[in-house]
Amino acid sequence: MGTHIAKIKSVNLDLWPAGKVEIYAELNNNLVNSYWEANLPPGFIKPSGNAPNAEVVRYLTDKYVTKKYIDGKMKHDPLWLCENRPSKFQRFLKKRMQVESDSEEEPQPVKEIKQAPKAVAQPKVDVKP
Repeated sequence: MGTHIAKIKSVNLDLWPAGKVEIYAELNNNLVNSYWEANLPPGFIKPSGNAPNAEVVRYLTDKYVTKKYIDGKMKHDPLWLCENRPSKFQRFLKKRMQVESDSEEEPQPVKEIKQAPKAVAQPKVDVKP
């Protein structure tokens, strides 16, 4: 999978653009996967950590490249909304928190993000310990 699809950043080795760490700290897996995995088939089992590479690549390609399982009602993914349309992102958060509170699972708290910093022309911050 190319970097045009997934950009893996090491917390210890890479430099992160200013503001990105805060954004990712606010977005949790349940929230983001409510978009990327909204239409997983019932009973679908994601590849495990010891699954064959081809199985993992197929799943990630279906999920992120062909967007096979996304919430088709949304035009953009949550990170894009957070960075580019903060007011729409806040509506997305409120809607997802309501869905979680209506479900059997205990909702995970999500802090309100006032406005995400723009990714353009930001200095890099070294987050090495």
